[in-house]
Amino acid sequence: MPNTKTLVSIVIAIMVIVALAFMISNRSSTTQPSNTVSISVSPGVSGSPVPTKSVNVNINKTGVPVISYPPTLAQTLKGPATCSATGTIKFLQPNLYDNGDALFTYKGIDTDARLVTWTVTPNDDFRIGPNLFNQMPLPDGTSRLAITLPANPKAKHYELTAKVNYGRVVNGQIEVKEANCTGKVIVDLGY
Repeated sequence: MPNTKTLVSIVIAIMVIVALAFMISNRSSTTQPSNTVSISVSPGVSGSPVPTKSVNVNINKTGVPVISYPPTLAQTLKGPATCSATGTIKFLQPNLYDNGDALFTYKGIDTDARLVTWTVTPNDDFRIGPNLFNQMPLPDGTSRLAITLPANPKAKHYELTAKVNYGRVVNGQIEVKEANCTGKVIVDLGY
């Protein structure tokens, strides 16, 4: 079954084609047609609250349609993104830990494709998440950490710090930038 983005794209394409056909048929008429057609698409199951995407089709003086889209999140966000990593995680066994108050908090992330990069001190082969903003609320949110230890940890005490990348529009282009997160998460191996 096609995903929601594909269905939305197909519906928008069909609506644009219908709008263009309507405008072309009215072009031969002696009265001036309306210069703006607004198309709204609401993907999803009936009865479920879903965001609506609007596309405006304007007709320029020569009769050529000009499509305008709502601004992207990167175009609406100003200033740098920020983030913080705080709290303590205590391992009770190699595969069991108490997350306690360990949190990753962020503001100003423009797309779910942005990365979270973790640094482990002392350096060891941890697997830490989140490491991608996929499935996380944007532009701001908070997440608990998920950690997997290496088979043979080198130490009993670690510090985790993070940085994120984010996009901002600079001179009409999206420029990818990086922000170091404040704070650190303490990981103790208490077993």
